[in-house]
Amino acid sequence: DYMVEFLLHDTLGAWWAGKMGPIQADTEAEARTMAALPVRDGVPGVTWTYLRFVQDEKTKTWNPAAGTFDGWPKFARLIRLLDPCMGSGHFLAFALPLLVRLRMEEEKFRAKAAVIAVLRDNIHGLELDERCTQIAAFNVALTAWKLAGYQSLPRLNLACSGLAPSATEA
Repeated sequence: DYMVEFLLHDTLGAWWAGKMGPIQADTEAEARTMAALPVRDGVPGVTWTYLRFVQDEKTKTWNPAAGTFDGWPKFARLIRLLDPCMGSGHFLAFALPLLVRLRMEEEKFRAKAAVIAVLRDNIHGLELDERCTQIAAFNVALTAWKLAGYQSLPRLNLACSGLAPSATEA
């Protein structure tokens, strides 16, 4: 779990902290706290535990160690997360609450609306194995229901290529 969280915190977290601009703080831990998102509408808060910062020696401000990029989306609704080898959906299930909280913050959504929006707009997955794709769909749906209660979900952006690893090139 820590590796998935590290990768998500150092990408989505870096994007979020980068939107804030240079953070005025005395320590890296304080900068991380300033980028954190509190619990809202029953959705867990985001502490960005693994988000790394670097301090600018001249200004003494903190920026994400991963950097910031002009080409990054300006809003969370524009983020497209694709797990090209989703397996059982572990990455997607961990990304869902982070993206839900970001969309809640930016768009003032309640939890149920944010879950639907993230499933519709942000989360995508591909897998070779049909059974893994089914397990990933269940994993993502269960995570969505845990976040905002049972509700009908939009069609998930998860797909099986239909080719087993032993398939021929033809």
